[in-house]
Amino acid sequence: KNGVDVPATRALSGDGRVVTFKLVQPLALNATYTLGATGVQDLSGHALVGGSTATFTTSAVIDTVLPTLSSSNPFSGATGVPLNAALELQFNERLNPIAINATSITAQGGGHPIDGTVSLSADGTLLRFVPSQPLRPNLAHTFIANSVEDLAGNRFTASNVPFTTGAASDTTAAQVLQQSIADGATAIAVNGRISLRFDSP
Repeated sequence: KNGVDVPATRALSGDGRVVTFKLVQPLALNATYTLGATGVQDLSGHALVGGSTATFTTSAVIDTVLPTLSSSNPFSGATGVPLNAALELQFNERLNPIAINATSITAQGGGHPIDGTVSLSADGTLLRFVPSQPLRPNLAHTFIANSVEDLAGNRFTASNVPFTTGAASDTTAAQVLQQSIADGATAIAVNGRISLRFDSP
């Protein structure tokens, strides 16, 4: 801040790819800071090219509120879930993308772990798990959110979402059933709400 280093300790992750700064005290409110990385080398002695900087401004309050789950797809207790379903968790705020990894969502079917790929949406609020293989038919499944935190480091309490698969995959594209504004409509309010209703999640 203002050219003065902020007191902090640095911790390197086990895989050697993530450096975490642990502040000695909270940052000032409504203040501008610059995060920089210089003089960093890999295990072969190659220096970071050009360095890396990012400027940011802190908020007016200290965030101590845990992230919460807004919705899930499939929803908890759903039945007849297609075998090719992607599992999604929608959160009420942005998550820390650095903390997202292969264990952020785990899934099981009949008590057996399911392999898949975990990703985070561009806005940082939607966590997605895509199974590597189709889910097993007519079977109880669950997926669990783990090791998830918001940008302030507040950790989400692990949550289980149980569901039961159906007998087949969904091969039909989604269709729009209804829209709030008719085609060719005029004099629509500039602050109106625009909505589309689909036939499937």
